[in-house]
Amino acid sequence: MKRSTKQWLKLFGKISLVLAVAVFLEYLAVYYNQKFNLTGNLKYELSERTKKILHSLNHKVSIIYFGPRDKPRTDLIKRMLDLYVECSHKVSYKVVDPERNPMLAKRYNVGSSEEVAIVLYNGKKERVIVDSERDLTNAILRLSTKKMNVYFLKRDGEYDPFRTDSIYTDVLDLLEDENYIVKPLVWKNKIFIPDDAALIIIWRPKKQFSKEELKALFSYFQRGGKLLFMLEPFTASSLNLIFKRFHVEIKDDIVVDERSKLVGGDMFMPMITQDMYGKSVIVNTLLMPVMLPMSRPIYTKDTHVDGYKVNAFLKTSPYSWTITKEMYDKWEFDYKKGISKKGPLAVGVSICGNSKREGKIVVVGSAEFATNPYLDTPGLDNASLFMNMVEWLCRGENLIAQRPAPKKFRYRPLREEERKMLLYLVIFLPMTVFLVGIVLYLKMRKTKI
Repeated sequence: MKRSTKQWLKLFGKISLVLAVAVFLEYLAVYYNQKFNLTGNLKYELSERTKKILHSLNHKVSIIYFGPRDKPRTDLIKRMLDLYVECSHKVSYKVVDPERNPMLAKRYNVGSSEEVAIVLYNGKKERVIVDSERDLTNAILRLSTKKMNVYFLKRDGEYDPFRTDSIYTDVLDLLEDENYIVKPLVWKNKIFIPDDAALIIIWRPKKQFSKEELKALFSYFQRGGKLLFMLEPFTASSLNLIFKRFHVEIKDDIVVDERSKLVGGDMFMPMITQDMYGKSVIVNTLLMPVMLPMSRPIYTKDTHVDGYKVNAFLKTSPYSWTITKEMYDKWEFDYKKGISKKGPLAVGVSICGNSKREGKIVVVGSAEFATNPYLDTPGLDNASLFMNMVEWLCRGENLIAQRPAPKKFRYRPLREEERKMLLYLVIFLPMTVFLVGIVLYLKMRKTKI
C-alpha cells in the first residue's frame, strides 16, 4: 500500500473517531440532559418539593400573571413560570398587562397597577402575590390538597401561641400557607378531642397531665390520631405514662453542647448537622443544620415495640452531655461522672405502626426551636424540620422534599450529586486529559528517537 494511501486512511480514521465522539456526546446531551444549579436560592431551578407537588396534580393548573410587560420583575416571574411548565405538562400560564387588557383584569378584579397571579385549578381559584417560588407553590398546594385541622393544646395557665405578641406567629403562618387550618384546643371544663383533628400539637406543656388527659391523648392515638409533643426541660414528666409503652422516656435533664459556641450560640443550644441526622424522611431532605435550644434528651433505642417502629431521627453530637435540674439550678454545667450522660443523645423521636390506620407520634425535646428567631435565622433548617414533622404526621411522606429557599437566603450547601459532578469536572476530567497528553507526548517522542 502506498504511503499516501496510508496517510489518507489515518486521517479518515481520526476524523471518524472525532465524529463518533461528537455524536456520542450529542446523544448524551439530548437523552440524559441534567442541570446542576449551584446558585444560593435555586434561582434557575425548582425545588424538589415543588416538583413533587406538580407531579402529584390530578387536574390542570392555569396561571394568569398580571403585570407590566416592560418591567424586569415581570421577566423574572415569566422565567420562573417557564420552569413550572417545563416540569409538568399540566401547568400553563400567560402574562397579561392589566393596562393593555382591562377587560380580563376587571374579570379577576385586578387593578391597573397591580402585580398579582391568579391560579386556577379544578374550578377553584386563588389570588397570590408572587415574591418567590414558595408563594406560587403553596398556592397550588392549597388548591390541590384537602385542608386539615391542626389543633394546639391549650390548658389553663399555659402559654398561648395565638396571642398577637406571640413568638410563634411564624409557625402559624407556615401552617396556614401549606393548607392547614390552625385552631386552639382548650381543655378547661371538658377534656375532649375534636373529630376533625388531623393533628394535636402539645406545645410547651408546663403542668403535669392528669390521668383523664393522658387517657384522652392515648385513646386518640389508638384511633389513628397524630400527636406532636414539643417539650421543655424539667416539665410534664407525667407524659412518660404514654411514652413508656414504646420504651421511650423523658427525665429532668437538659442537653449541654459547648460546640454551639463556635457558631455564636451558647452551651444550651445544641446544633445538629447532617451527619447526625437519623434515617428518616423527616430529616433526609434537610440540607442545613438545625438548632434545638433548651433541649431535653429523649431516652430510647431504635426498636420495634408491639408492631410500632421507634426511630431516633435527631441526635446531638458525641461531645454533648446531660446535666440534671439540680445541677442546672446550681449553675454546675460540667460533665459529672455517674450522673451525666454522654452524647450522642436523642432529641427527636418518631413512633409509627405498620398500618395506615394506626396513629403516629413525634416527640421533640425542644419547643423553642420553632420560635420566630430560629425560623428566620439564615443557615438553619428549623422551619423545614417543623413542617416536615407536620407533613409526615398528617399527609405522609409523599410530598416531603427540599423546600423552596427563602428569597433573602443565599447560601446553600451542595447536594451529593452536585459534589460528585463538581469533583469530576474540576479534578478527574482535567487530570485524565493531562495524563493522556503526557502519554501521547512520550509516545511521540519515543517514535522520533
